[in-house]
Amino acid sequence: MKDWTFYPVFIASVVSVIGLTHIAFAKISPKPRTLSELAAAEQTLLARFRNVLLFCGTLFAITVFWFIIPRIAAHAIVAFFGSLMIGGELLAAIIPARHKTIFVHNFMAQTMALGMLGLAFSFWFSLPRYNGPEMLLAIGMCVAGGLTFLDKKYYLQYELGFIYASHCTVALAALALRWHLLSARIIWYKSLHEACR
Repeated sequence: MKDWTFYPVFIASVVSVIGLTHIAFAKISPKPRTLSELAAAEQTLLARFRNVLLFCGTLFAITVFWFIIPRIAAHAIVAFFGSLMIGGELLAAIIPARHKTIFVHNFMAQTMALGMLGLAFSFWFSLPRYNGPEMLLAIGMCVAGGLTFLDKKYYLQYELGFIYASHCTVALAALALRWHLLSARIIWYKSLHEACR
């Protein structure tokens, strides 16, 4: 596996945060409840929303499937939830949250959210040396997800918090696995050096 597959998650996270925050602050009146509905309210916002989701979904897929899964113990579980997240994201990008397609779009968005949450918990239980921060992020995502149902007035803010926390879980998992790989190499070089003395 190539080491360059470590980097796309960080590019995707930055692009996603900037792009989705820009959409969230668009001046649409009355302001729709969800980010998807807000994006679907205007053609230029919808195009931007689709571009962000398709571009970032592809970059997340590269890191999850080609960097994280080959290096993590729970690769089957991570592959399952990663497929839900990426598949839901790409389909939610294609199907707009409008009239006849809103039900299908919402189903894809919920599938993506389930994948994000599943990945957060998978990383929490699969990365023992780094489980503290992953646990906090997973619990934070649960709180943000729950608040979207309890406090509809601030749905958009909780939705963004959930998404951004999800980005952090994937980035942290990639960092943890990269650090583990570097630590293993350092130990191998030290033992080789000791053997050659």
